[in-house]
Amino acid sequence: MSGELDPRLVGLLKASLSFIDALRDIGVEGEIAVKIDRDGARQLVNVVDVHERGRNGVNIAGLRFEWPKTDAVEAFAENDNDGDLPLVNDETPALK
Repeated sequence: MSGELDPRLVGLLKASLSFIDALRDIGVEGEIAVKIDRDGARQLVNVVDVHERGRNGVNIAGLRFEWPKTDAVEAFAENDNDGDLPLVNDETPALK
């Protein structure tokens, strides 16, 4: 049924909040990130339902879960407008 929450998501949210509370209790401040591998990311994306293709992180209950990009081509495509390449007629390389 579409109105029901995935019990795995509920468990993930509860665990994330408990983890954040424990870290705050010992004095950790600021943004907290958890790094996982691509296989772990696939499992997480199945539970959280990340819609944006090529995304390499998601925020859940005060935690930032991050994983490596899918491949080098994706990473290159994201960074091809970093200013190192000459512009032609004020166009960025991605607009050519």
